Amino acid sequence: MYWFFSAPDIRFGYGYLIFLFLAVVVLTLRLAQSLVRFHPTTLSWILLGGLILYQGSVLVRAANLRSLPQRWIVPLDYMSLPSKPCELYNTRIWCSDGYPACYYEPFPCVPGADPRVGLRGSDWGEGFRYFPQE
Repeated sequence: MYWFFSAPDIRFGYGYLIFLFLAVVVLTLRLAQSLVRFHPTTLSWILLGGLILYQGSVLVRAANLRSLPQRWIVPLDYMSLPSKPCELYNTRIWCSDGYPACYYEPFPCVPGADPRVGLRGSDWGEGFRYFPQE
């Protein structure tokens, strides 16, 4: 429940979900072993085979053979998407122009700016805060 209410994005819950999944798998295997009388070595080989199949499927889906010569030693550069300056409450920042994402250039960049948000202090390191409309 803590994960759900604090950060509902699924990537923040992987630690909880993996633990829950493994607990269910272990309990299911214990039940299967008591019902079918698997030998522990057979169970280990089944688990190892399943893990190898899973990792192989992830590798096949992630492979991009067309860009392999460019990224053999060094990874590919990040995309450069168009951006434009936009105003915050007390400073200017870069905003993405037509895309819901920013990459590494220009920096700092946000997908969309709220003009009621501004610098907390005199520099970026002090963070941001909300300035209510007066």
